[in-house]
Amino acid sequence: MKAVAVILGLIVVSAQATTVNDELSKCRQITQDLPRLVCYDQIGSPAPAAQPVIVTADAVSDTEQLTTVTAAAPQATATAEQKFGIEHRAAPPTDLPEAVSVVLAKVTKAPRGELVFSFDNGQVWRQVNKESFVAKAGETYQLTRGVLNSFFLGQQDSPRKTRVRRDK
Repeated sequence: MKAVAVILGLIVVSAQATTVNDELSKCRQITQDLPRLVCYDQIGSPAPAAQPVIVTADAVSDTEQLTTVTAAAPQATATAEQKFGIEHRAAPPTDLPEAVSVVLAKVTKAPRGELVFSFDNGQVWRQVNKESFVAKAGETYQLTRGVLNSFFLGQQDSPRKTRVRRDK
Protein backbone atom coordinates (compact mmCIF):
# COMPACT_ATOMS: atom_id res chain seq x y z
CA MET A 1 0.00 0.00 0.00
CA LYS A 2 2.87 2.39 0.84
CA ALA A 3 4.66 1.44 -2.36
CA VAL A 4 1.60 2.35 -4.44
CA ALA A 5 1.34 5.72 -2.70
CA VAL A 6 5.04 6.41 -3.34
CA ILE A 7 4.69 5.44 -6.99
CA LEU A 8 1.66 7.70 -7.40
CA GLY A 9 3.58 10.53 -5.74
CA LEU A 10 6.50 10.06 -8.16
CA ILE A 11 4.12 10.10 -11.11
CA VAL A 12 2.59 13.38 -9.91
CA VAL A 13 6.05 14.93 -9.42
CA SER A 14 7.24 13.86 -12.87
CA ALA A 15 4.03 15.19 -14.44
CA GLN A 16 4.60 18.54 -12.71
CA ALA A 17 8.21 18.63 -13.94
CA THR A 18 6.99 18.01 -17.49
CA THR A 19 4.48 20.87 -17.27
CA VAL A 20 7.14 23.20 -15.84
CA ASN A 21 9.48 22.34 -18.72
CA ASP A 22 6.67 23.01 -21.20
CA GLU A 23 5.94 26.37 -19.58
CA LEU A 24 9.63 27.30 -19.61
CA SER A 25 9.89 26.51 -23.31
CA LYS A 26 6.83 28.70 -23.99
CA CYS A 27 8.47 31.57 -22.07
CA ARG A 28 11.71 31.17 -24.03
CA GLN A 29 9.80 31.70 -27.29
CA ILE A 30 8.60 35.17 -26.24
CA THR A 31 10.85 37.81 -27.82
CA GLN A 32 9.84 40.93 -25.84
CA ASP A 33 11.52 41.42 -22.46
CA LEU A 34 8.60 42.42 -20.22
CA PRO A 35 6.10 39.76 -21.38
CA ARG A 36 8.84 37.12 -21.10
CA LEU A 37 9.63 38.24 -17.54
CA VAL A 38 5.93 38.11 -16.62
CA CYS A 39 5.74 34.61 -18.07
CA TYR A 40 8.67 33.43 -15.92
CA ASP A 41 7.17 35.11 -12.83
CA GLN A 42 3.88 33.28 -13.33
CA ILE A 43 5.70 29.95 -13.42
CA GLY A 44 7.48 30.61 -10.12
CA SER A 45 4.54 32.15 -8.26
CA PRO A 46 3.29 29.99 -5.39
CA ALA A 47 -0.31 28.89 -4.92
CA PRO A 48 -2.54 31.31 -2.94
CA ALA A 49 -1.93 31.07 0.82
CA ALA A 50 -5.65 31.17 1.62
CA GLN A 51 -6.27 27.85 -0.16
CA PRO A 52 -3.58 25.32 0.83
CA VAL A 53 -3.91 21.93 -0.85
CA ILE A 54 -3.25 18.77 1.17
CA VAL A 55 -2.85 15.51 -0.73
CA THR A 56 -3.68 12.30 1.13
CA ALA A 57 -3.89 8.67 0.04
CA ASP A 58 -7.00 6.74 1.07
CA ALA A 59 -7.21 2.96 0.57
CA VAL A 60 -10.32 1.86 -1.31
CA SER A 61 -10.37 -1.94 -1.97
CA ASP A 62 -7.29 -2.82 -4.01
CA THR A 63 -6.79 0.60 -5.60
CA GLU A 64 -5.41 3.87 -4.28
CA GLN A 65 -7.28 7.13 -4.67
CA LEU A 66 -5.86 10.64 -4.19
CA THR A 67 -8.09 13.18 -2.54
CA THR A 68 -7.42 16.91 -2.33
CA VAL A 69 -8.67 18.89 0.61
CA THR A 70 -8.68 22.68 0.75
CA ALA A 71 -8.78 24.63 3.97
CA ALA A 72 -9.46 28.33 4.34
CA ALA A 73 -6.88 30.36 6.25
CA PRO A 74 -8.15 32.22 9.32
CA GLN A 75 -8.87 35.90 8.69
CA ALA A 76 -7.55 38.51 11.11
CA THR A 77 -10.03 41.31 11.72
CA ALA A 78 -8.31 43.98 13.78
CA THR A 79 -8.66 47.68 13.16
CA ALA A 80 -5.72 49.84 12.19
CA GLU A 81 -5.83 51.52 15.59
CA GLN A 82 -5.61 48.18 17.38
CA LYS A 83 -2.57 47.19 15.27
CA PHE A 84 -0.75 50.51 15.83
CA GLY A 85 2.52 49.94 17.72
CA ILE A 86 2.56 46.15 17.62
CA GLU A 87 2.98 45.53 13.89
CA HIS A 88 6.59 44.44 14.39
CA ARG A 89 5.27 41.32 16.14
CA ALA A 90 3.59 40.08 12.96
CA ALA A 91 4.03 40.25 9.20
CA PRO A 92 4.42 43.87 8.14
CA PRO A 93 1.10 45.24 6.90
CA THR A 94 0.99 48.18 4.53
CA ASP A 95 -2.23 49.93 5.58
CA LEU A 96 -1.23 51.31 9.01
CA PRO A 97 -1.58 55.04 9.76
CA GLU A 98 1.41 57.30 10.39
CA ALA A 99 -0.23 58.81 13.50
CA VAL A 100 -3.13 58.09 15.87
CA SER A 101 -4.90 60.57 18.15
CA VAL A 102 -5.72 59.19 21.60
CA VAL A 103 -7.12 60.53 24.88
CA LEU A 104 -4.93 59.95 27.92
CA ALA A 105 -6.82 58.14 30.70
CA LYS A 106 -4.05 57.69 33.29
CA VAL A 107 -0.34 58.38 33.81
CA THR A 108 1.69 56.29 36.25
CA LYS A 109 5.37 56.03 37.04
CA ALA A 110 7.20 52.72 36.61
CA PRO A 111 9.73 51.50 39.24
CA ARG A 112 12.67 52.73 37.15
CA GLY A 113 11.25 56.22 36.75
CA GLU A 114 9.78 56.10 33.24
CA LEU A 115 6.17 57.14 32.67
CA VAL A 116 3.46 54.63 31.73
CA PHE A 117 0.58 56.04 29.67
CA SER A 118 -2.84 54.34 29.68
CA PHE A 119 -5.25 55.56 27.02
CA ASP A 120 -9.03 55.41 26.77
CA ASN A 121 -8.87 52.87 23.91
CA GLY A 122 -7.16 50.31 26.20
CA GLN A 123 -3.63 50.74 24.87
CA VAL A 124 -0.73 51.06 27.33
CA TRP A 125 2.50 52.76 26.23
CA ARG A 126 5.74 53.14 28.21
CA GLN A 127 8.30 55.92 27.98
CA VAL A 128 11.60 54.55 26.64
CA ASN A 129 13.90 57.04 28.37
CA LYS A 130 13.59 59.02 31.61
CA GLU A 131 13.46 62.49 30.06
CA SER A 132 11.15 65.09 31.53
CA PHE A 133 7.69 64.98 29.97
CA VAL A 134 4.49 66.48 31.37
CA ALA A 135 1.24 64.70 30.51
CA LYS A 136 -2.23 65.24 31.96
CA ALA A 137 -5.12 62.79 32.01
CA GLY A 138 -8.09 63.75 29.86
CA GLU A 139 -6.04 65.57 27.21
CA THR A 140 -5.68 64.43 23.59
CA TYR A 141 -2.23 63.29 22.47
CA GLN A 142 -0.84 62.02 19.20
CA LEU A 143 1.19 58.84 18.76
CA THR A 144 3.39 59.19 15.69
CA ARG A 145 5.50 56.65 13.87
CA GLY A 146 9.28 57.17 13.72
CA VAL A 147 11.90 55.16 11.87
CA LEU A 148 12.92 51.57 12.68
CA ASN A 149 9.71 50.75 14.60
CA SER A 150 10.03 53.71 16.96
CA PHE A 151 7.08 55.77 18.19
CA PHE A 152 6.67 59.21 19.75
CA LEU A 153 4.01 60.66 22.04
CA GLY A 154 3.25 64.35 22.04
CA GLN A 155 0.53 66.95 21.73
CA GLN A 156 -0.41 67.93 18.22
CA ASP A 157 0.34 71.66 18.65
CA SER A 158 3.53 71.19 20.67
CA PRO A 159 6.99 70.24 19.35
CA ARG A 160 7.73 68.46 22.65
CA LYS A 161 7.64 64.67 22.26
CA THR A 162 8.91 61.62 24.09
CA ARG A 163 9.88 58.23 22.68
CA VAL A 164 7.50 55.44 23.73
CA ARG A 165 6.92 51.72 23.13
CA ARG A 166 3.68 49.82 23.34
CA ASP A 167 3.20 47.44 26.27
CA LYS A 168 -0.41 46.39 25.66
